Amino acid sequence: MQESFLRRHETILWYSKGDEYIFNLDAVRIPQKYPGKLGYKGDRSGQYSCNPLGKNPGDVWIIPNVKSNYVEKTAYLCQFPIEIPERLILALTNEGDLVVDPFIGVGTVAVASVLHGRRVAGADLKQ
Repeated sequence: MQESFLRRHETILWYSKGDEYIFNLDAVRIPQKYPGKLGYKGDRSGQYSCNPLGKNPGDVWIIPNVKSNYVEKTAYLCQFPIEIPERLILALTNEGDLVVDPFIGVGTVAVASVLHGRRVAGADLKQ
């Protein structure tokens, strides 16, 4: 058997119905590597060279998967870390908005929604 890299990723598809949508970048910024770094030449000399609130997390997120000994681990086989729906909920909704999860499973999306002041509705075929 030949060795290869482990396939550990989640693909997230994000769609909007039109050109107007919510995107709260400041709610999901991550810390800068050098937060107090100042520009040293040009028009930005003496000013922060990056956003003081943090940087845009980009489209590749390094989030560890849920291990068997984690407190949040349940018997559900496909459980993913709460950080994934949290980041999406914070970026793409406002407080009080309704988050719908048609494949709710163990309710990770529901927990993240409630923790951040969103309403939630969900359904699933099996428990």
